[in-house]
Amino acid sequence: MRSREHEQGMAMGVTQSLGSLGRIIGPPYGGLTYARINFYFPFLSAAAATLAALGDLCYAQEMNRKARPEPGRRDTKDAK
Repeated sequence: MRSREHEQGMAMGVTQSLGSLGRIIGPPYGGLTYARINFYFPFLSAAAATLAALGDLCYAQEMNRKARPEPGRRDTKDAK
């Protein structure tokens, strides 16, 4: 997804913050689930989180596509 110029700083801040949070939470979570549940659980839960994020991204892109008018087409509400 692309950010508008005035939203780029916020988008980078959120991205960097979530990346840092993942680096803090990920290793203890992986270690605990590996030790207490089984070898496969950290990988399966990461796959589930990735699929959920992908679904969220697809949904957000669809909502963004519906919210923007098609190029070269004027909205009838704005026509005078």
